[in-house]
Amino acid sequence: MLYDITGFYDGQDIVTCEQMEVECLVAKPHTGESKKSVAFGHEMFVYNKVLDCYVCPCEQQLLFKCVGKYNDKLHRVCM
Repeated sequence: MLYDITGFYDGQDIVTCEQMEVECLVAKPHTGESKKSVAFGHEMFVYNKVLDCYVCPCEQQLLFKCVGKYNDKLHRVCM
């Protein structure tokens, strides 16, 4: 499962996830007045060094899956 909390993605990102059979959850695009209302902000995810994973506010582990490239930068993808 891939969870996007930033809202920065395009249609090709969704297609790629579907082709890889990865369930993708993305933030609903905001329209109109700019107000930040993300259910889980990135500051709510805690990195666990011992397990080498992030833990979400629901205490679920987001394990390292692969390295992905986004905007010409390499990023760790956790699911």
